[in-house]
Amino acid sequence: MKDIQVLTPNKYNYLHSTSTNLSISVKGIQKLIQEVTLYLKRSPNRDIFEPDIGVGLRKSLPIAHNNKTRDQVFTSVASSINQMESDIRESQQNSNLDDTEKLDSAVLEEMTFDQSDMTWYLTIRIYNQAGNSDITIIEI
Repeated sequence: MKDIQVLTPNKYNYLHSTSTNLSISVKGIQKLIQEVTLYLKRSPNRDIFEPDIGVGLRKSLPIAHNNKTRDQVFTSVASSINQMESDIRESQQNSNLDDTEKLDSAVLEEMTFDQSDMTWYLTIRIYNQAGNSDITIIEI
């Protein structure tokens, strides 16, 4: 059986990658959060069946951090989120998903850089078309 990557949330709704032979089914806004997270982390042209999927956020973020790069990074991340919103909404347009699994919008609430592990943490609030929202923290 092929090993797959799964994103699972902890009690703070921070999604972390696990590797397992068992698939874990999620529904509602958690499914939407997982789709958004994977879309932001995935690089375009990595999937031969869907080469347009992903914004490659990791490649656009600098390894170093200072006040000047923070503004540049914020602009880059905001642009990537806008692209992701547009792409996901378009892909969900003719689907029979429940409104709890359809994206309405995503808002970047906070962006921090951890100097010790050289990692960006994005706090994003995801809104679904059912009117619900939840926060997720994405590690890039």
